[in-house]
Amino acid sequence: SEIGTLRHQHLTERQHKIAITISSSIPHDEPGKSEGLSPELRERLWDIARPQSAENPWQPALRYRNQLIVQIMSRMGPRRGDLLKVRVSGVQTGLQAYIHITRERDSSEDSRRYEPRPKTLERKIPLGAALRGMTDDYLLKERARIQGAKRTPY
Repeated sequence: SEIGTLRHQHLTERQHKIAITISSSIPHDEPGKSEGLSPELRERLWDIARPQSAENPWQPALRYRNQLIVQIMSRMGPRRGDLLKVRVSGVQTGLQAYIHITRERDSSEDSRRYEPRPKTLERKIPLGAALRGMTDDYLLKERARIQGAKRTPY
């Protein structure tokens, strides 16, 4: 019937609008696709955060880790508290790499004086090729060089 066809068309249009709204709010592993720093400032931040940069403000043992944190936050958009609560066991490496964000609070394993408080829902953030390689390098090589890193699961 004509009414059924019009209703179907209306519902299809609404479904399309909802899909566009949802997909436009999802962070992508592409610089400049979401709100935040201008592309120029983002590139400047990434340049300073490189472990070899003379302008890098962090102690040498933490430079690679902090570069990875800067890259993940600027490319994928998790909140600081979300990222600080990521466990090593919550990171999947390889071709299907992702970071598992949990809402764990008041963990007996978290000995930090000010325990981070995640605010968003539990989820898995897939990593694109650039972050996948950096994450693999950090977990498989660089983390072992940080004094005391094995004492914490985060």
